[in-house]
Amino acid sequence: MEPELLLLKRSFERLDRQYRSADEKLSEFRERLRETRLELAQKDRQLEAAKKLLAAAGQERHEQQIAAEQSRDLSRRLGAKLSLQGPELPELAAKLGRSKRKVVELTAQLHEAQTRLLLSEEAGRQQSAEVLVLKKALGLRSELALPGLAGFDGQAQLLHSLARSQEEGASLAVQLAEGSRHASSLEDQVCVDQRDLAFDCGVPLSLDFQMLGLVWADAAVQVGYLQGEVERAVGGRVAAEEAAGAARRDTGEALGRAAALQLDIDELQAQLRRTSTHLDEVALARRAAEERGDAAAARSRQLAEQLVAEERAGRAQSSLAAARAEVDGYCERSEEAAAQMDSERRLRMQVQSQLENSSQRGAVREEQLAAEAARLRGEGAALALANERLSGEVKQAREALSGAAARQSASERHIEELHAAVTSLTRSKTKLQSTMLEQLSLFKSKLQQVEADNTALRGALLTAASPGSAAAGAGFGGSPSLGARDYQKHHQYRGSPGGGAASSAAGASLGPGGGGSYRGGGSPGGMGYGSPLAAYDGGSALSEERGGRGLRGRYDDE
Repeated sequence: MEPELLLLKRSFERLDRQYRSADEKLSEFRERLRETRLELAQKDRQLEAAKKLLAAAGQERHEQQIAAEQSRDLSRRLGAKLSLQGPELPELAAKLGRSKRKVVELTAQLHEAQTRLLLSEEAGRQQSAEVLVLKKALGLRSELALPGLAGFDGQAQLLHSLARSQEEGASLAVQLAEGSRHASSLEDQVCVDQRDLAFDCGVPLSLDFQMLGLVWADAAVQVGYLQGEVERAVGGRVAAEEAAGAARRDTGEALGRAAALQLDIDELQAQLRRTSTHLDEVALARRAAEERGDAAAARSRQLAEQLVAEERAGRAQSSLAAARAEVDGYCERSEEAAAQMDSERRLRMQVQSQLENSSQRGAVREEQLAAEAARLRGEGAALALANERLSGEVKQAREALSGAAARQSASERHIEELHAAVTSLTRSKTKLQSTMLEQLSLFKSKLQQVEADNTALRGALLTAASPGSAAAGAGFGGSPSLGARDYQKHHQYRGSPGGGAASSAAGASLGPGGGGSYRGGGSPGGMGYGSPLAAYDGGSALSEERGGRGLRGRYDDE
C-alpha cells in the first residue's frame, strides 16, 4: 500500500504544480490586460491632443487669411502710389512687375525646396527609427532560431534590411544637403534681385518694396508653418487610428487566450472529478477489505481471504496503472498546450514586428502623398470640410476606444471569476488530500489490529495442534528449542505475518519451564500451557529479533 500512497501523493503534487502554473498564467494575462488599458488611455490622450492641434491650426489659418488680406491691400496701395509718379513710371512699373513675378517665382521655388527639405528630414528620421528597430530586432535571433521557426533566416534578412536602410539614409542626407544649398542660393538670389530693384526704383520705391517683401516673406513663412501643422495633425490622426486598431486586435487576442484558458480549466476540472471518483472507488474497496478482515475468524476462511486480498491488490495495481497513464497523458497534453502557446507568442511577435515595419513605411508614403496633396489645396472651404470630417472620425475613434475599454473591463471581470474558481478548486483538492490521508491512517491501524488478532488465533491453533513439539521443547528451559526452530523452518506460512511467531511459541511457550515470553527473559514458572497471548508475545518478539518480516515491522520501518 505504501508505493500506491507515494504514487497518489506524486500525482497530487503534479496537479498542484499545474494549478500553480495556471494561476501564474492568469496573473500574467491580467498584467497584459492592464498594460493594454494604459495604452488605450494614452491613445485617448493623443487623440485629445490631435483635436486641440486641429483647432489651433484652424485658428492660425484664419489669422493667415487676415494677414493675406492685409498684404493684398498693401500691394494695391503700393501700385496706386507707383501710378502717381513721374514720366518714367511705365518703365518702372514694367520693371517692378517683372521683379514681382520673379520674386513670386523665387518664393515658390524656395517653398518647394523647403518642402522637399522637410520631407527629406522626415524620411531621414523614419529611416533612423527603422534602423534602430532593426538593430533591436537583431537581438531576437535566439528566439527566432527555435524548432518551430527553423526555416526562418532572420539574421540575414535583418542585415539586408539594415544595409538597405543605411544606403537610403545616405542618399537622403545627400538630398538634404543639396536642398539646403539650393534654398541658400534661392535666398541669395532674392536678396540680389531686391537690391537691384531698389537701386533702379530709387529710395522712395525701395522702402515700399522692402516693406512688401517683408510682409510677403512673413506671410509665406506663416503659410508654410500652417501647412506643416496640418500635415502633422493628419499624421497624428492616422497614428491614433492605427493605435486604436492595434488595441482592438490585442483585445481580440486577449479574449481568445481567455477562451483557451477556460478550456484548460474545464479540462482540469474534469480530470479532478475523475480523480475524485477513483479515490471514492479506492475508499469503497478499503471499506470492503475491512469488512472482510473482520470476518476472518477461522483458518479455513483465512486462506480464501488472502486469495481475495491478492486479487484485490492486482485490481488496485491495474487501476493505479490506468490512473498513472491517464495523469501522464494529461501532463503530455499540458506540455503540448504550453509549447503551442509559446509558438503562438513567437509568431505573434514576428507578425507584430512586420506590422510595425509596414505601418512605418505606410506612414512615410502617406506623408509624401499628403505633401503632394498640400500643393493642390487652394481654398479654405476644403480645409474646413476636412476639419469637420477629421472631428467626426476622432469622435468615432473615441467611441470605438470606449467600447474596447468596456470589453476589456468585462474580460478582466471574467478573469477574476476564473481565478476565484481556480482558488476554490485548490482548496477542494487540499481538503480531499487531507481526508484521504486520514482514511489511509485509519485503515492502516485497523489492518494492524486485524493482523494481530489473526496472529494470536493462529498461535492458539498451532498450540492445540502440536503438543509433541511443545513437549520436546520443554527440556531446554526458557530458550527456544531445536524442535521449535525446525518447526519454524518447515512450517512458516509463506512469509506471512506471525509465521515465525507461531513456530517459536510452539517451543517456548508450552513447556513446563518456558511459560515466560522471550521479552520477559524466559524465567521459569511462567504462563505455562496455554496462553495465546503469551505465545504471541514471545513468538512475535523472537521473530522481530531474528529479522522476521511481519507487517507491523514493515510499516514501522517505513
